Amino acid sequence: VVVTVLSSFLNISPILGYLVAGAILGPHGLDVFSNAKADVELGDFGILFLLFEEGLEVSSARLKKLTNYLPLGFAQISLTTGVITAAILLGAPQFLERLLPLE
Repeated sequence: VVVTVLSSFLNISPILGYLVAGAILGPHGLDVFSNAKADVELGDFGILFLLFEEGLEVSSARLKKLTNYLPLGFAQISLTTGVITAAILLGAPQFLERLLPLE
């Protein structure tokens, strides 16, 4: 609740306020939560909340505009899948094993 009020006072998005608060309170900031499992669970909840709130703000007109980018997304997924498959088939794991031994 405090983050939302402070965000509106600073005229920024509450999402940005929550991200900044998480960075300040997290393990690389003040380290308020000493339980690593709680950190992961709170982080997962934060991501879920972020996606939910962003989904609420998407209008049908905005969603129609975003469909113009679907071919680009499919191309990226196809290209990435092809590159990773080719790397695996051409011996990238053996090459990487020489550079970074896993033992």
